[in-house]
Order: sequence, then C-alpha cells, then structure tokens
Amino acid sequence: MTQPAPPGAAPRRPRRVRTPATVRAATRSWLASAAAGLLAAAAALVGRDDQRELLLAEVLAQDPTTDAALAASVVEGALAASAAAVVVLALGEALLAVLVRRRRPVARVLLVVVAVLHLAAAVPLAGFLAEPGWGPGSLVRWALTAELALGLAGLVGVLLPPTSAWLRRR
Repeated sequence: MTQPAPPGAAPRRPRRVRTPATVRAATRSWLASAAAGLLAAAAALVGRDDQRELLLAEVLAQDPTTDAALAASVVEGALAASAAAVVVLALGEALLAVLVRRRRPVARVLLVVVAVLHLAAAVPLAGFLAEPGWGPGSLVRWALTAELALGLAGLVGVLLPPTSAWLRRR
C-alpha cells in the first residue's frame, strides 16, 4: 500500500507509458519517408530544365500545331504542380507521424489515406518527374521509390497490435 503524500507536497506524476518499439520504428520510417519525398522534390526542381525540354519535345511531337509558348507554360506548370504534390505528401507524412507519436489515433487512419495516395501517385510522378535512363536525373525516381517503401513500412508498423494497444491506453 502506498503512503499518502504529506500535506503541502507536490502530487506525484503518473508514470509515463513507454512508447512501444513498433511506434518508434513506424514514426521514424514515416519521417524518413518524408525526407525522401523532400529530396525527390528538390532533385526534380534542380533537374527541371532537362526534364522540361524532354516533355516539351514530347508535347510538340504529339501535336505540332500547338503554340510553343503555350506548351512551355503548360509543361512548366505541370512540373511545378507535380513537385508540389510530392512536397504536400511529404509534409503530411511528417505531421501525421508526429501526431501518432503524440498518441492521436485519428492520425493512424489518415496515414492509411496517405499510403493509398502514395500508391496512386508514386508511379505517375516518378515517370513524369524523373528523367529516363539511369543518369543523374534518376535520383528523383530512387527518392520516390524510397519514399514509397519507407511509407509502407511505417504503415505496417502503425497497424501492428502493440501500436493499437498503446494508442488505446491512457
């Protein structure tokens, strides 16, 4: 039996529940996935000139009557929007990983949504943002692949039973 605290003494703090290894690994995986996504977006923006030329040539080959200035602005906008989509996914991953670490159960559900968005967006974005072949422009493809793999690993960790029990425990 525990002794009551003497009058005027500060109340005892409740014991902190140790974060399970599955939660720590999952959140680290999600944060690494976010970092890989930011790397992919940065590499896409740095190598944008070469990719812009390739896409512009493709657009003009599809329809030679297209105005070159209009095609260039559409290609530029599409490249910027694609890189922005990668950044938004990466920042969403990082925010949700922090929320899982702070024991917010709704973040786990939202991470499932982010994982589905990854699957839906990774291949088209890699094909659109990455240069063909295995040159320096393939960094975008590898970073997007790493982002997807790390995100899926984090998703598995977030869905494991120890994580569920930890999120339910108060």
